[in-house]
Amino acid sequence: MPLRLIDTALQQTIEVETRVQSAISLILINESHTARALWWGLARVLSQPLHTLMLISEAEFGPVYAGASVAQLRKWQLEQLAVIVMHVDDTCYAKDQTLLAVALETRVMPWLANLKASLDLLRETQLLGLMLRQP
Repeated sequence: MPLRLIDTALQQTIEVETRVQSAISLILINESHTARALWWGLARVLSQPLHTLMLISEAEFGPVYAGASVAQLRKWQLEQLAVIVMHVDDTCYAKDQTLLAVALETRVMPWLANLKASLDLLRETQLLGLMLRQP
C-alpha cells in the first residue's frame, strides 16, 4: 500500500508540474486577472502529493537510523511550499504578469523537481525494502 501511495504522489507531482509549465505560457499571453486565476487554481493543487503521502503511517517506512524521519521531511516540504505560495501570491498583484511567470519558473518548478526527486528516492527505498523482505 505505501508503494501505491508513493506512486500516486509521484503521478500527482508530474501532473502539477505539467500544469505549472502550461500556466507559465498562458500567464505570459493573458491579462493579469486571468493570470491570477491560473495561479490560484495551481495553488490549490500544489500540496496534493504531500497530502497523499500523509496517508502513509510512519511505521510503514521503518525505523530512522540517521537523518530526518519521513514525517519531518513532509513537514519541511509543506513549510517550504507555504513560503513559496506566499511569495508567488505577492507577485500576482504586480502590474507586470511576467513576474508571476518568473516566480512560477524560479520558485515553484524547482520545488516540484525536488519533490519529484524525493519521491523517486522514497519509492526506490520502499522497493528495496520489499525485495529484502522476500525469502
